[in-house]
Amino acid sequence: MYNGSRGSAPMAPGRLTPGQPDRGAQLVPEKTSVVPAVVALILSIIVNLIVFANVHLPIIRPGLGFWFILVLPAYLIFTTAVWRGCALSERIGYSVVAVILVLMLTGLTINEALPLVGIERPLDTAPILIVSDAINIALFVTRSRYPDRAAVRLVFAEFGREEVRLLAAALITVVLAVVGATRLNNGASGHVALIALAFAALVGIFSIRWLRFTREPVMMAVIYLVSLALLFTTSLRGWYITGHDIQQEYQVFQLTEAHGHWSMSLDSSAYYACLSITILPTELSRILNVDNPYVFKLFFQAIFAVCPILAYGIARRYFNRGISTLAVAYFVGFPTFFTDMPFLNRQEIGLLFVACGVLAATNPAWSWRRRQMSLVIAGLGVEISHYSTMYMLVGTLGIAWLCFYAIRLFAGSPSDSDSRTGQLSRRDRRSAAKLKNTVTISVLGAFVAIIFAWGTLATNTTGQVLNDGSGAISSGAISLNLFSGSSATPDEVIQQLRQDSLQSRTSQEAMYLPVSAVSKAATPAVGQALNPLTRIGQIASSVGIPVVALNTLVRNFVAYGEQLFLAIGLVRIVISRRRGRHLVGRQFFCLCIGSIGMIAANTVLPSISADYGTLRAFQQGLLFFAPIIVIGSMTVFEWLGARRARIASCIVCLGIYLGTSTVVPQLVGGNLAELNLNNNGTYYDLYYTTPQDSSAVTWLGGEPNVLAYPIQSTYSQGRFLFTSQNLVNGTQVISDAYPTLALRDSWLIMAPTVAGKTYAYTFTPPTGDLAEYEYPTSILNEYKNLVYTNGSTEIYK
Repeated sequence: MYNGSRGSAPMAPGRLTPGQPDRGAQLVPEKTSVVPAVVALILSIIVNLIVFANVHLPIIRPGLGFWFILVLPAYLIFTTAVWRGCALSERIGYSVVAVILVLMLTGLTINEALPLVGIERPLDTAPILIVSDAINIALFVTRSRYPDRAAVRLVFAEFGREEVRLLAAALITVVLAVVGATRLNNGASGHVALIALAFAALVGIFSIRWLRFTREPVMMAVIYLVSLALLFTTSLRGWYITGHDIQQEYQVFQLTEAHGHWSMSLDSSAYYACLSITILPTELSRILNVDNPYVFKLFFQAIFAVCPILAYGIARRYFNRGISTLAVAYFVGFPTFFTDMPFLNRQEIGLLFVACGVLAATNPAWSWRRRQMSLVIAGLGVEISHYSTMYMLVGTLGIAWLCFYAIRLFAGSPSDSDSRTGQLSRRDRRSAAKLKNTVTISVLGAFVAIIFAWGTLATNTTGQVLNDGSGAISSGAISLNLFSGSSATPDEVIQQLRQDSLQSRTSQEAMYLPVSAVSKAATPAVGQALNPLTRIGQIASSVGIPVVALNTLVRNFVAYGEQLFLAIGLVRIVISRRRGRHLVGRQFFCLCIGSIGMIAANTVLPSISADYGTLRAFQQGLLFFAPIIVIGSMTVFEWLGARRARIASCIVCLGIYLGTSTVVPQLVGGNLAELNLNNNGTYYDLYYTTPQDSSAVTWLGGEPNVLAYPIQSTYSQGRFLFTSQNLVNGTQVISDAYPTLALRDSWLIMAPTVAGKTYAYTFTPPTGDLAEYEYPTSILNEYKNLVYTNGSTEIYK
């Protein structure tokens, strides 16, 4: 394998062979120098002065503040002996999540302790800054006592041509993503954003092509930058908070910051129980002093972009660099990664802890007991970050434990190679494959205790998941469609909603608009509009190529192709074990089975998938089985020969990305519009907050005693939540304004009109099916008064 030295003989082109960590990935002693410490001290003093004086310095304060509160402490932990013997990707991941966990726990500590001594706002700027100083000082002292001054040899003069080109292209991808999102926000086309997605594919191609010329630290930097660019294409859309869950996440963040205190008495929702979107962003906001939406839109994405590096580290535990790089491509190329994860900030933080937990559980450099303790600590981070990610993780570990002991009954006990090893060479990989099982009854018991302590005793939020589980089991409703989306047609959704709502209102009929009127009001379903064919699409259509059908075929291929590759990969691993080749080891194999089992549970029980999401579960599962998908794809093409099979697998992976990222569909048209590339489409209609929407919410918030009346909306209700800190109180609820649910005495917010017609969306529980329909505005004009309009958004009373 190429070792970073220009004088060495390169491997044969395209060869993806197992290899030992190249010299560029090794951590070597750093020369002792006081200069970095002095510079860090000066910058820390500057940050303290700026924050205490509340000086607003655009770019400078956010940049220095982010370095001070996250990057510096992560570096201090990174360079201690605590991670000695771990690979670079692990050290990065452990250091970042350790700082996040410390920030959440110290924030929680001062939140509970300072009010006891008379400080009513413990999460204000001064306490947070003092705690941040204390964390940095404590870590500096720890680093001095237990030094492992590791440095990655990445001096600019040592960079090869290929490395420079990859880094430059990855940086250009980030710039294009930012510019593309900004142009779309200003009403321009999505061409630049499309180029950013294409550039990401180009970087991926040359990352594989130049693998033997690229050291692992450089590859990790490229992975980080490309992942960040993909996240930015979605997260930076809109000048306000844009997205689904992020609307509620932002509101609970605003509630915490407004009170300078976190307490479940302020808001009893499950969102408010997540410290990752309450205390953590409040700490960041106090130091960074940026517009609050950008804490989520920018800085949380900068943190989450570390997750693909951890996915690379997990794959690298057992496989060569080529397979590991393709595994990351599957992880970041899955559409949920860059179309939904930026709207799920609590799950972003939760996935970081999951990834570190997997790395810790399979770390051959650590003792069995240390692996167990580290996994439990990661579980604590998952629980206080995101409840449903914790439930998925516990289910995964539980199924993995059952699988492990079921295999033992037939295959006997695995050998215990629990010795401490250094960097993962080929021999070390074999050692990792034979590790003693980390997941035991005691570990599962610790996870259950964490859930009980936080979810039941501290926040009282475990009831929802228990209700979902019991309801799913008792209902007996199942679905076998993993990626098929809605299980009912729009007409069926609307008809079911009409019937259910008419039945539910009978006990309080006087509250609603007259049944004689709403029962006759037609609400015809509206099909989701496709993008028009582009010039390329028109030419293709003129020669007989069915563009729309081809787009559907691509989506189905991605949905079923990855499942097929996964199944084939698992079979390949089982066969290899029977032949004496341990590709991944029993423990990791069982973890993959556990993850697949939880995805199956989300798939067959609709009431659970409505809450936790099958696609989100699959994204989490890719942390485990992405490299197995690669193995499966190589197995499919094995008949072509080893080298051609690898090339074919790379081409298939590229094709899947070009389809899931909608690069090709966007070029030809006839596809559903994606938010990161268009100013139209379902996601845009539902979750994009326009200036007119913001103005309407501002006006409504200024009305006296506004919350004395119910608030209803015809589009995504979260888009119209109050976010001004003097209005956020944790009690605002916005309900659906479907005609049979419209109240006589309520604020009713209407969506923008299109071509003289007013369209609306509705969701139906428990499956979360979505339908768009034409709203009968004549009913509102007859029974309610139009009290506000700005030419687009309207409010009736």
